[in-house]
Amino acid sequence: IADLRRQTLNDMISETTLAREEGILEGRITGKVEGRIEGIEEGLKKGKEEGLKEGANNKTLEIARNMKSKGFDNETIATCLNLDIKDIEHMLKN
Repeated sequence: IADLRRQTLNDMISETTLAREEGILEGRITGKVEGRIEGIEEGLKKGKEEGLKEGANNKTLEIARNMKSKGFDNETIATCLNLDIKDIEHMLKN
């Protein structure tokens, strides 16, 4: 009977240890998946923000070039686009 109790106790300890290890493994896997998803979402958000910013800059450059081609001076272009005159000069130089 003592051997049976010891064996039962050992089996219970083994099952508890196994369940704990499975829980740890599941937690690690879940954490990795959630981390990857969060990273992808953050990357998409950052990419979208950068794309919108680049698009706005390209549009501003297009407007500045159009204004320059219509005879507007750099100071007027800077005022209309709410930019510094140096920014306009740099934009139109390139």
